[in-house]
Amino acid sequence: MKRLVKFLITFFYKIKYSRVCRINIMSVVSGKCRFGGSNKIGAHTRFYRSDMGYASYMGDNNVFVETTIGKFCSIGSDVRLVSSSHPTENVVSTHPAFYSNVYNTLSFVDQPLYDECLKTPNGNCLEIGNDVWIGDHVLIKGGVKIGDGAVIAMGAVVTKSVPPYAIVGGVPAKVIQYRFSQEQIDQLETLAWWDQPLSWIREHANQFLNAEMFLQEIEKK
Repeated sequence: MKRLVKFLITFFYKIKYSRVCRINIMSVVSGKCRFGGSNKIGAHTRFYRSDMGYASYMGDNNVFVETTIGKFCSIGSDVRLVSSSHPTENVVSTHPAFYSNVYNTLSFVDQPLYDECLKTPNGNCLEIGNDVWIGDHVLIKGGVKIGDGAVIAMGAVVTKSVPPYAIVGGVPAKVIQYRFSQEQIDQLETLAWWDQPLSWIREHANQFLNAEMFLQEIEKK
């Protein structure tokens, strides 16, 4: 019976969001989500209490909770947010029984003594900027912010915030290089092309494959 109720609720939300997001029938999306339009969520993905900006999409087997995703983001498969933590300093045990009563298995406390949720200053578990590309098999620690235009290499374990237009990879993830010069990054951040009207983006779409030419043309205008 519980499975049937869960299926019906999930089915309802998929219908609710169908005009703005293509959600695979095998995925689960909660009712507290927002989609900017032209979005897609692959199979076996869990997307809870999160926002996804215009034209962003993701593959299969992903887990996102209380996450904000900007516009024009490309997210691969098997990308997971690790949003909880355990205390490690000056504690005898890291087991939640000693600081939380959330788990039904065992608890020695009447109320939570440690905040397990890792949050950004804005209160989200994860913040992903605009035009971000995240490869497959990436783990992201809660409380992290990924800047606009960043690229996360496949298999990376992201434990710290990622600067705009940085390419990061490895375990733990480190900056490999930046996609553009600092001057160009500043120009792109100021322009925020993803916030321009769709007509403007279409007009300049043929210049998007050459950043230098694109920025020169924009500067002329």
